[in-house]
Amino acid sequence: MPNEIFHNFGAAVSALAQQLAGAKRLLVGITGPTARGKSMFARQLHKRLNKKGTPTHIFEGDRFVIPHARRVKDASFPDGIYEVERMRETVKSLFLRQPFQAPFYVKDGWATGRISVAMGAKVLPSVVVEECRPKMIAPHNELMIDPQTGDVLEQILPGDEIWIFDSELSLFYEDLRSLYNKTVGLRASRDVRRRNFLGAVSRGERYPLLTPTEAIAKIEGFWRRDDEMIAKTVELADLLVVLE
Repeated sequence: MPNEIFHNFGAAVSALAQQLAGAKRLLVGITGPTARGKSMFARQLHKRLNKKGTPTHIFEGDRFVIPHARRVKDASFPDGIYEVERMRETVKSLFLRQPFQAPFYVKDGWATGRISVAMGAKVLPSVVVEECRPKMIAPHNELMIDPQTGDVLEQILPGDEIWIFDSELSLFYEDLRSLYNKTVGLRASRDVRRRNFLGAVSRGERYPLLTPTEAIAKIEGFWRRDDEMIAKTVELADLLVVLE
């Protein structure tokens, strides 16, 4: 059960930032069903902590979303949607502060893809380097090419920073839950999430290639499977944000 429950998004961010300010080598997990505000919470917490002089990085679980072109037909959630084992190893690496490699992703509608180069390429084209550089977690990390897929990878070297793992699957696997120093769960009614999601789509702020019809289909399709499996893990978080 959560130790703290907030009904105000900003108040929850402020309280957690105050608790974590000055800390080192912590791993924070943020979970919640699709379109609940995980990424916004992570970004605001990241900004607050860095402003307080506490070095903090965000790692997005969406980096391990399998591109549509590589998924099996009728792929199921989560194993057919995510590179689950690779993601699990990343959480362990963040906990142990061990180097790991992670791909970059692009999400522009139904299609989720990777930033890639031609198979067999030995050197990254300058235009690809420029595309990836703003997406890198830290400027001292290195870029490389996955020889099997052509995906551009970031070699990440965790240090003493606070790391925020932003993923709906952050608390899904029981053996990973003990690795976090602090966890946050976000919950909202389906109507609130639906309204916010469709509004963002109509403004071109999220999934800009989705038509309104496709956006509704996504809510009624993937969201339903997502909710059935993820909603219950929200209650396992230390800090719960409820907006209904």
